[in-house]
Amino acid sequence: MMKINIENKLMRVVVGLVLKSDDLKENSDWQSLSLVLTFSDGYFADSGFLYQQETIQPFSAYADDEDPFIL
Repeated sequence: MMKINIENKLMRVVVGLVLKSDDLKENSDWQSLSLVLTFSDGYFADSGFLYQQETIQPFSAYADDEDPFIL
């Protein structure tokens, strides 16, 4: 298994993006979520799912009022 070192500051930014994301605001009855983040030189991507009882919806840690280059 690959060990990943993420600075605490970066992790707080990512958690903040998740909590402020438009997808999370629009779907307040979720039970769990999964999120895959990809960091590379000058590149950031995320994709995931919100789980709501028997329903699974795509999820992205993106908010319209956030700078897409915050990371």
